[in-house]
Formats: sequence, C-alpha cells, structure tokens
Amino acid sequence: MAKEFPHAEVVGLDLVPVNPSSQAPPNCRFILGDCNTALDDPSYKSAFDMIQARCIVSGVHDYRKFIQHIWKALRPGGVFFVIEGRMGLLDEHRQQLKVRDEGDPDYSWQHKLVSLVGEAMEARNNQIKYLDSIPMWLKAMGDAWEDVGDQTIWTPLGAWNKSSPELVFQGEAMRENSLKYTESVQPLLLLQGYPKESVQKWVQNARKELEELPFKQWARWESVWAVKRRDGSGNTGRG
Repeated sequence: MAKEFPHAEVVGLDLVPVNPSSQAPPNCRFILGDCNTALDDPSYKSAFDMIQARCIVSGVHDYRKFIQHIWKALRPGGVFFVIEGRMGLLDEHRQQLKVRDEGDPDYSWQHKLVSLVGEAMEARNNQIKYLDSIPMWLKAMGDAWEDVGDQTIWTPLGAWNKSSPELVFQGEAMRENSLKYTESVQPLLLLQGYPKESVQKWVQNARKELEELPFKQWARWESVWAVKRRDGSGNTGRG
C-alpha cells in the first residue's frame, strides 16, 4: 500500500515486531500494540483516512467495541475495511468439501488442517463465529456510517484457474501464503492438545498437497466496508 500510494502515510499495527521481507518505503512505519486497545488512544482520534482490519478477528476480544474504536480513529469520510478468511476450503465448483476418510484418494489434508485450525481458534476466542454479524453491527450504529457493504471474495488455491491473469496471480500468491501458514499453525494445534506426531503428519501432508496441487480448490473470504459520515456526526451506540 505504501509503495502504491507514496503520497500517503501508512502505519502498520502488530503485537510483535514486524520483519518486512523487503525494505519498507519511507512513508511506511510499524508500531507495536494491541488492536483491542491501541486505537482508543486519544492521540488517534480522527487520525486516519482508512483503517484496514485484515485477518485479525481471532485476536479481537469484543468486535463491537473494536468497531467503536475504529469509528473514533477515522476522520469524517474515512473508510473502515475488513477482510477475513473462512476456515475451510471448497471444491472447484465452490461447494463444501465432502467428509472423507484419510485413505480416500480425494481426501484433502490441507482442508483438514485449515478446519482444525478454525476449530482451535474458535475454542480460544468465540468472536470468530460472529464474522457474519459485522455488517449488522455497523448498521446498528445508526447514522454513524454513510455506507455499509459486504461481499464474498473467492481465490483459487494454486494457479489452476487460467480464466484471467489476476486469478493466476492470486492463486499462486494464495499457495505461497498457505505454505507459510501451514508451518505457523503447529503451536496452536499442540496447545489444543493434539499429539505432536499427528500434528506433524497433518502439516507434512498438507505441505505436500500444496506443492503438488492434486485438487482444484477455492478459499473464501468475507469483506466488509463502511464509510464514516462526512460531517463527523452520528450515533455510535452499540445498537
């Protein structure tokens, strides 16, 4: 974002120090903080033109309260943008994968791993199950927002869909990201009580599946956006 819009000041917020894969441009900086409390800082009141919350729902303690903080931190006319992934994969027809035994030739280890991670995340933070409620909560704030919308976004897992250059690019990026994700979820599954041998087996098989791509699968994302009233007024009650 900072490279695409060099005239803008871009601020990244994370719980841990960020180690960018490339040199960050001069208009980009990272700060340490917790999204549950950081944006409630008075110094951030009406400070941002856009706030993007990407794949953080598992770390938000109270999403309705989080939205309140977002509203306060946005300037009038500012945009709040959310994108969260569904924890599970779908087949090439965008249908839910069928339950299969591990010995079945159509068994997907990646789908199993992602589904187990989703269950583990929800067990640790029930805010995940309220993903579909975010548009409703925004609208329940009355006239605080000028516009609220939502849309489902589909990305192929791997560059198997050749219908457009964009989908080929998205598919390969999704595959590379999933390879990194597969390695990173092991501690979470171990904390959930799964045996180390089982976790290692799931991860190894999921990684092999991502490298070979025997299946045509889709990942599903939910996006939500809202525009703060340009006159800065509005009811910000919880609804």
